[in-house]
Amino acid sequence: MALPPGPATLPHLLLLLPALLSSGRGELAPQIDGQAWAELALRENERRPFTCHVARGSGTPRLAWYLDGQLQQAGTSRLVRVGGEAFAGGTFTVTAQRSQRELNCSLQDRRSGQAANASVILNVQFKPEIAQVGARYPEGQDQGLLVVLFALVRANPPANVTWIDQDGPVTVNTSDFLVLDAQNYPWLTNHTVQLRLRSLAHNLSVVATNDIGVTSASLPAPGLLATQVEVPLLGIIVAGGLSLGTLVAFSTLVACLVCRKEKTKGPSRRPSLLSR
Repeated sequence: MALPPGPATLPHLLLLLPALLSSGRGELAPQIDGQAWAELALRENERRPFTCHVARGSGTPRLAWYLDGQLQQAGTSRLVRVGGEAFAGGTFTVTAQRSQRELNCSLQDRRSGQAANASVILNVQFKPEIAQVGARYPEGQDQGLLVVLFALVRANPPANVTWIDQDGPVTVNTSDFLVLDAQNYPWLTNHTVQLRLRSLAHNLSVVATNDIGVTSASLPAPGLLATQVEVPLLGIIVAGGLSLGTLVAFSTLVACLVCRKEKTKGPSRRPSLLSR
């Protein structure tokens, strides 16, 4: 087979060389965008076309696309041209979602029944999401308020987390990064820090950043969160009953006073004619 003119097509032919060699042995060797297996980073909601092809000598095998094991598209492959050469294959477009993991191209020879696959591992990236943020205030032994801050951050790639108060970034004493179960909580990381504040009047916030974007969340002043008033449920019920009873008694007293005042006035007396 003669090489097509021009150096621009040489990289394409080098990518297809494994497929050409395998086809000479009568084996299917599909490739997705020139590779039998690859990893690719995509941003969430990004649309990306993928081309699966095999050497023309394999005829027109049956082509099927699978996304995370679920059939997406199936049919007869068509002729595609790469670098001036004709190959059997097809194109499938993916809209990247964070739940997607793997794209497969499956080709099956109609005569022999032989099948082969090519795969692309999808690394879908998105900006950080702060799922939860909070604070705990254990009793400190030294001067100042001991604060334990935590934030559940979902991000891919992993986010850098910075705690900020009203005076700027906070210098923390300890930092603990715990990666949760990746199967049940994908990309979710617990960021916990411990610091000591000299004043209660601090507004705290957390900022999570990665290559995709920035997200922030704020916490109320620690003094407000640390103030907790616990009232027994029985006390609340008794106080409510006493308040209601007092209101009813006061209303009854007012009604009695009004009625007594009306009786005291009575009908107006006029001088009688017989008394003259």
